[in-house]
Amino acid sequence: MSQQKQAIFITGAGSGIGLACTQLFIDKGFFVFGSVMSQQEQQQVNAQFHHDFMPILMDITQEQDIHNAFDLVKKHITSMKFRGLINIAGVIYNGPLMDVTKQQFEHILAVNTVAVHMMTKIFLPLLEAQDKVRNKVINISSQSGLRTLPFTGIYSASKFALEALSNAMRCEYSIFGIDVCLIEPGQIQTPMAKKILENVQIKPSHPIYAEPMQIFSERTQNSFSKGIPMEKIVDTIYTAFISSNAKSRYEIHSDFIRDAIIFRKMPIKLQKILLKKSLKL
Repeated sequence: MSQQKQAIFITGAGSGIGLACTQLFIDKGFFVFGSVMSQQEQQQVNAQFHHDFMPILMDITQEQDIHNAFDLVKKHITSMKFRGLINIAGVIYNGPLMDVTKQQFEHILAVNTVAVHMMTKIFLPLLEAQDKVRNKVINISSQSGLRTLPFTGIYSASKFALEALSNAMRCEYSIFGIDVCLIEPGQIQTPMAKKILENVQIKPSHPIYAEPMQIFSERTQNSFSKGIPMEKIVDTIYTAFISSNAKSRYEIHSDFIRDAIIFRKMPIKLQKILLKKSLKL
């Protein structure tokens, strides 16, 4: 008797980590349903993946789109076993808080936090384990969800919120046979890096931030050149997904001294002094 095909859903499957993750899971024998943002992405992934993949054009911030995706997946998995959801899709903004609009802040929260909740909530009937094997929800957070730097405030806020949400999900959804894992990488060598660098090069509205933003931009660019290879993130996601005893969180440091020691152990007042001096704030 042939083994039943296993299926998963990946958000942000059309680019970056989501695309690489889709490739790995297909290579490992999974069927992947993946959200894409545009018809162009849909065409590109269709050209890349010729089997075991279904791209779903959707806006993950729209509840009806998520319901439609759920109905489509439910219709197509009659002969497959649905095993999990990997929430990868995300957006970023870096810059002075005084330049952040209400619309920008709401959009980042909608994509990075609220969409994770809505995707998981709506897909819960499929995620509920039907056998002894526990299913998985994997949420991609960030070191920015554990510490905050100047000019990263609203992105950090969305990731801090995701950390809290995931902690609650981990307890509340365990009763349904679902394990929830967080992946918490530092800076990654990914196409999103280009968007980040574009953000930090935008001229701030107040001249007092011109020099600090220039320093921040230069250091950000240098950090990305030494960032974590995307393959390491994808391998960690896969390891967490297939593990029968997965950890609650997987920290992946681009700079262990900075991420795990300085910003986690140092008193806040001393952090402030060093950051102000470093960025000339």
